[in-house]
Amino acid sequence: MFSTTRNKKQLQQSEINNLYSQIAGLHRDLKNTKDELTKEKEKQRRISHLIDYSRSKGSELIIESTPKGIEILTLLSSEKSNSKHLKIEIELFDLIATHYNQRRAMVLFTENFGDKDAVVIADIQGENGRREGHGTVAVNHLIRLARELEYARIVGQISQVDFDHIDHLYAFYEKMGFTVDRQTNEIERIL
Repeated sequence: MFSTTRNKKQLQQSEINNLYSQIAGLHRDLKNTKDELTKEKEKQRRISHLIDYSRSKGSELIIESTPKGIEILTLLSSEKSNSKHLKIEIELFDLIATHYNQRRAMVLFTENFGDKDAVVIADIQGENGRREGHGTVAVNHLIRLARELEYARIVGQISQVDFDHIDHLYAFYEKMGFTVDRQTNEIERIL
């Protein structure tokens, strides 16, 4: 009888330990769910902030991911001041940010400077060396917009400020279908 009582107590203690373990697991799951919910709320606040920001520009908004899986909001705006002068601005904002109004991850500016045939990449600003796919997204949108606007080519020149990572830029532009003149650092993509 003593053995049976002891076995029952051991079984009860085992069940209690099992329940404590399950409760601890549920607490971890609840904390993880709360953390994910907090991230999602911040993401929604950021999207709302960016939508308000873009309304003033009359722009197109796209929520997408970079090739590396970073969730971004892309803001496309163009301005035509006359039949020969067009400006395109492509801004990319990371949706997961430390604060909802954190600055943009990348921006690409173009002009055509009166050339009916070509859009000129005037400037690209962003964090050098990120290599998270923001440039790929921006250039793909530029190619699409330039085709829609019936331009024959996209041209530009790699700036001296980018010479510290020029080999990466040569490879990037070639991957994106541009020809690169390594003597003059001029780039061109026929559309």
